[in-house]
Amino acid sequence: MKGIWWKSLTVFILLYVILAGFLVPLKPGISSVNPSRIMAGDSVVLQVIGYNTFFTKSNGTQGWLKLNDEYALPAKEISIVSDVSITANFEIPDGFPL
Repeated sequence: MKGIWWKSLTVFILLYVILAGFLVPLKPGISSVNPSRIMAGDSVVLQVIGYNTFFTKSNGTQGWLKLNDEYALPAKEISIVSDVSITANFEIPDGFPL
């Protein structure tokens, strides 16, 4: 009985880790974007699906199409479809390196 305290502690810690893993929500993010491929010189409408997002409650949603630190395009128009879905219109210039 003397050496069993660490086994009880292990069970308690394991239960804590499992409960915390299921109860703590993840941060918002993007789960998918459609279409996944675009061409330079085109006008494209991106459908963005988010995870744990609340787009309808946001003020002034902005969207950027970023290639790297040098190249980024702002969205011409953003339409909020639902809490987890938006559509963004982009006009890709001919010289944009894709």
